[in-house]
Amino acid sequence: MDQEKIDRYYEKFDNSVKQWDENVEKYREKYSLLKVLPIKTAIRIVKAGPVTLHLLISLLNHEQVSKKTKRRVSATIAYFILPFDVIPEAIVGPVGYVDDIVVALTLIDSLLNGDNEEEKQIITELWRGTSEELTALRGIIKGIDVVRYIGKYLQKIMPSS
Repeated sequence: MDQEKIDRYYEKFDNSVKQWDENVEKYREKYSLLKVLPIKTAIRIVKAGPVTLHLLISLLNHEQVSKKTKRRVSATIAYFILPFDVIPEAIVGPVGYVDDIVVALTLIDSLLNGDNEEEKQIITELWRGTSEELTALRGIIKGIDVVRYIGKYLQKIMPSS
């Protein structure tokens, strides 16, 4: 995939989530994942969506990223794209990206905690936000129990083996 196309998509996505803040309160009661997050945290997570998705797609595009990591990144991007998730974007708009971005940030955190130093360097080079922002987002992910919510949801929609 052409990196310039990835960059243009990032800009478009980034512009579309800049002013959605007022909608998060409206959906808070309906979606338990939003209940466990402070409003400002949910807003911060969604606003990190464009830079997070840009990083994932750029990792797929990078020739030095391992096939194993690319498979994990592909599965995470699929979660972003597929309409079946904890908070559906089609119904709630950008608020619905909270769970998608949390899944993506969980993967990114996992990769940054892993053993592959080259991929860690690639991630930090491709990240379009500040290093402080990435550190803060990783801290948010560690501080909430969203993986449990998403895991329960995935168990509902995926057949057991």
